[in-house]
Amino acid sequence: MLARDPAATRDFFTCLLDEPDISEDDGALQVQTLGGRLEVLTERAFRARYPGTQTPEGPATPFFAGYRVVVADLDRARACLLGAGVSVVDTGQALRTGPSETLGMMLEFVAATAP
Repeated sequence: MLARDPAATRDFFTCLLDEPDISEDDGALQVQTLGGRLEVLTERAFRARYPGTQTPEGPATPFFAGYRVVVADLDRARACLLGAGVSVVDTGQALRTGPSETLGMMLEFVAATAP
């Protein structure tokens, strides 16, 4: 998620989730859920974390800016995306689509063995 003030979303997640595991690191809010981890970043933190990827534009309120998709075979995912004409930023560890490619959000594809 992107938010002007990630820490300000803490109360929302505290009300939404039963005893959430919430931490802050360098201005980013991290919410651990049963199904994974949600991170709330500033635009600056988003650009630093995902260099070369266009920052999604959204409302002034916090909004979902991207998703991480774990795949069994990153090379196969790369071939599928490129074969479909989707532009990607390839870091060697991840493939990222820009928001213009994926309905206004960034998608990051990582191998199942990635950290």
